[in-house]
Amino acid sequence: MDAATVIALGLSGASTAAASWALVYGHVQARSSVTAIAQADKAQREQNEPQVVVDIRPRHPTSPLLVLTVENIGPTVARDVGITFDPPLRSTNPEREETLARVVGRTIPSLPPKRCLMYMVDVSHTFFNAGLPTAYTATVNCTGPFGPVEQARYVIDLAVLAESVFASESVEARLGKVVDAIEEAAKTQSAQAAALKGIEKLMHDRWNRVAPELPPQQEEPPTV
Repeated sequence: MDAATVIALGLSGASTAAASWALVYGHVQARSSVTAIAQADKAQREQNEPQVVVDIRPRHPTSPLLVLTVENIGPTVARDVGITFDPPLRSTNPEREETLARVVGRTIPSLPPKRCLMYMVDVSHTFFNAGLPTAYTATVNCTGPFGPVEQARYVIDLAVLAESVFASESVEARLGKVVDAIEEAAKTQSAQAAALKGIEKLMHDRWNRVAPELPPQQEEPPTV
């Protein structure tokens, strides 16, 4: 084999290898493009899907009432919202517990963006002193504009709330003392008003006794 043939074969092999590498590179680029498009599509869907959040919390920061909240914080309407609790949600009030079971077992047809549904669970100190379960897992299924939304799970540990809720009760206790003081002041005012009426009646009675002995021009009794 002469030198020209060897060179030709070498060039041919190099061209074949380069072509193979180009094919592999093109395949990798195509796969990367498909992956990027899929990720962008998924991100766009997630940004436009409803997001239903389930929680159990105080009705407001200083309230002793525990409430179940179901809120859509996403930008679109959530449809066919289904919620399950494990273990089943408990309350010290049997009737309220039955109501919660109906609420959780019922599918919510639609939940618009920023809409929050609120249901009474219990009074905090009663609940925490009753030995009921304090850890729950809430599972949420719903449908958005692109079809079924990915299932969401929320772990709710009410033991974390116990101290903060009891701390807020001290605020309400102080407010209760203020209310008691106002009521006591109202009672004192009522007693004073009754005493003034008694004095006025006593003076009228005395006037009625002495009036016949006074000159005719003094016909009106004095007032208090």
